[in-house]
Amino acid sequence: PWRSQSGTCMEIPEWDVHEIDRDLYILRQSPCASYEKPFVFLVFGDDRALLLDTGAGKDNHLAATVVRLMRQWLERTGRRSIALVVAHTHEHDDHIAGDADLAALRIPELPVQVTALDLDATKRLFGITRWPDDIGHIDLGGRILDAIPAPGHSKLSIMLYDRRTAILF
Repeated sequence: PWRSQSGTCMEIPEWDVHEIDRDLYILRQSPCASYEKPFVFLVFGDDRALLLDTGAGKDNHLAATVVRLMRQWLERTGRRSIALVVAHTHEHDDHIAGDADLAALRIPELPVQVTALDLDATKRLFGITRWPDDIGHIDLGGRILDAIPAPGHSKLSIMLYDRRTAILF
């Protein structure tokens, strides 16, 4: 259960984190920070990690939570570094607010690449030639996510299918 469903703002963390397995985390932003309560997904492969969306609200402190999770992952796996790619399900404010804080990180063992919020950048990241007819992919190293264009809610709307867990984001 998500703590955002009950309790007071004193009891609910700004980001509620659920570890699905060692390589997949689902984060939910507190309703005390944003009425939208957006979900954010952190997926690890062997070569890099993907953060899907960055939440709502100015100063949402997502960067600190992501850095903590990534450092824990590095320690668990005995790795020294891993790059982070930040992508988005779409370009609305409740999914992109943490972009600037993540782009500003300067941690040598955790280099960050934030994908620009335009169609060309999205197509390049996922290798989609014909939008929205083609299905693209991102290979995180031993973990492939299929990128399925889904314009409608917004022009950049995209779904990601994780072949390893059969989860559709």
